Amino acid sequence: MRGSLRGQRQVRPPTDVHFQIEGGLEDAPHVTVKYGLIGNHRDAIEAALSAAVEITLQRPDVFASDESDVLVILVESEALRRLNANLSILPHVDTHAEYKPHITIGYLKPGRAEKYIAALSQLCGRAAILNRAEYSTAEGELHSFDLTGAHRMARAPKGGVSIKGVFYPGGRFIPGVSQAEVDRAHSESQRGSEDSPQPTLHQESGTIEYTPEPKSDSEAVGFASPNTSEGLSFDQALKNLGGEKHARIKKLCGEIDDSLGLKFESRSIIGDWGDGAEDSILTVYQSYADYEELRYAMAWKGLLADQKSVLLFEERGDGAQKLYQLDVDDTIEGVRERLSQNGINYRSIEIGDARPRVVIVDLDGTIGDAIGKIAEEYDVEVTETDGQGELIGVDSERSRFEASEGFRALIREYEEKFPDRKRYRPHEPFRLALEGNPGRAPHRPVMIAIGRQEAAHE
Repeated sequence: MRGSLRGQRQVRPPTDVHFQIEGGLEDAPHVTVKYGLIGNHRDAIEAALSAAVEITLQRPDVFASDESDVLVILVESEALRRLNANLSILPHVDTHAEYKPHITIGYLKPGRAEKYIAALSQLCGRAAILNRAEYSTAEGELHSFDLTGAHRMARAPKGGVSIKGVFYPGGRFIPGVSQAEVDRAHSESQRGSEDSPQPTLHQESGTIEYTPEPKSDSEAVGFASPNTSEGLSFDQALKNLGGEKHARIKKLCGEIDDSLGLKFESRSIIGDWGDGAEDSILTVYQSYADYEELRYAMAWKGLLADQKSVLLFEERGDGAQKLYQLDVDDTIEGVRERLSQNGINYRSIEIGDARPRVVIVDLDGTIGDAIGKIAEEYDVEVTETDGQGELIGVDSERSRFEASEGFRALIREYEEKFPDRKRYRPHEPFRLALEGNPGRAPHRPVMIAIGRQEAAHE
């Protein structure tokens, strides 16, 4: 798409851009599917491109070399990886040992890319529908494939709908089914009671069945943080509670739980470990199928919030771990000092209109005596719950990428084990206007092209 856009203006590129390499900023952002194909394989490629491809933006990264920093956004997509595997049977020369799908933002001068990571991190977890592919032969022939039209996806109605056991929030694009199927499933779901489970559409017969899930009699709590910064003070974490990112991730956590049909309550809280802190979101689960469903929900939260780990605790009468909660009549500074003096260095503090509430998950079962002493000093009652808890993810010394791989594996295993249960998928994808650029170098790989977003009409 070419031509002027309303509100268009010239933007001066940052001085960090390395214009001597590949033109500097990427002017036709894309995701490469397969590079290094030998020969002309237009027909085989067209046959492999059966539908539009959905991707999830994972995290920004830097491919560093002596010449430049390549600023990219890593993406993930099962469909993209399948397409790469299918095209790999064609004659080709691999230039990289591992396929790492990504969108290149630009080529920057060495050491200049890290400053842009935080800004790009705001895109993590967002989805996009890629509906055009381009293939360039070694001879410079350019072939473009429109993946819309016959392959156009249906769209979930307001309030969402379940299709083949997967729940799609309102506005979400749904591959592989017609709009008529979606509308029929939504219409049937509206006939049931508000508390009825979402319907499952059986593609073979076109019938819809309700499969009620058993509900656990226990309660549980989950902790997930929006924070990705290191070394925050308690005051900084407290300030973040009122920030846009905290509100956005808290809303996202609610959408995850809501889409699974969980009954829950979310509260903002500070995770505190004496010499550091972070804003966090405490979710109290009152109704759910089982512990595995909660692990699935928390894995999604950890993945989309780019966390190294999330914490989950479920009430169990025979559990060896403990959840402690107590309300204390003291200042924030006073209660933090008292907790540290008694060796309780890992705790969460909820700050409300009344007294601070201290929430502690004791995974090691070692602080019971210290909790008793705190309660005696403050002359307050302690709510003590037996149960099972765990940190889901990786330890603090490992990378967020390793954590994301673990979260994805947990999500995949759950969905394979429970194919008929509700699933979560990220909310409505942002759709980008698609734009080619025939003036680029002739030796193009097969790619899914992503263009610039059109300016909004005033």
